[in-house]
Amino acid sequence: MPFAPLRPLPETTRQYGFAQGAFNVNSVVQPQAVTEVHEMFRSAAILQGAHLASAFMGGNADFVHETVQDRRRRGAKRIGTAKAELAKGPPTPTVYHLDHGKDLESLKAAIDGGYISAMIDSSLLGFSENVELTWEVVQYAHSHGISEGGELGVLCGIEGDVFSEHSTCTNPLKAVELFQKTDEDYLVISYRTKHGIIRRDRLSKKEAASGV
Repeated sequence: MPFAPLRPLPETTRQYGFAQGAFNVNSVVQPQAVTEVHEMFRSAAILQGAHLASAFMGGNADFVHETVQDRRRRGAKRIGTAKAELAKGPPTPTVYHLDHGKDLESLKAAIDGGYISAMIDSSLLGFSENVELTWEVVQYAHSHGISEGGELGVLCGIEGDVFSEHSTCTNPLKAVELFQKTDEDYLVISYRTKHGIIRRDRLSKKEAASGV
């Protein structure tokens, strides 16, 4: 399968009016299942792995001296090996994306392991700190030819080790500022979900303001 950057996919979905799913995988078997289904529908696939997934994939070779970061690096390499095997399969355009990376070290491990797209989730930081960390990881990712995005706004609930009791909708003007200061390729925003109140007017304002 050909591996593809993330950024062109949303442009295609907008042009033809369909939703593009992104599927978190936690083993070398799950990517095969996802790509086989997408091949049936002749659609590109987005395979995601959170930084905890990389640690899970890495296992624990030394219970005394090994760190979580050691497991992340080993797990990311195993994911990269699985990706290489899948490349021998059907010609389904596929994105391998790091979901909710927490720090620069997680991003480096993912890129070195074979991910071709990444996201840094610094949404719980103050805006200035968010800009600083996002800019840093964008520079590293772009220097390796990798798509990189950030996050602004907080969605309540639990996803992996990401937890917040309260939601904070993304400010459209701050979204524009974050784009301008970091040169990121895309931005993850918060505007509620179907389980809450969806402020579609805010989403329209974000699209109009940012042009993405």
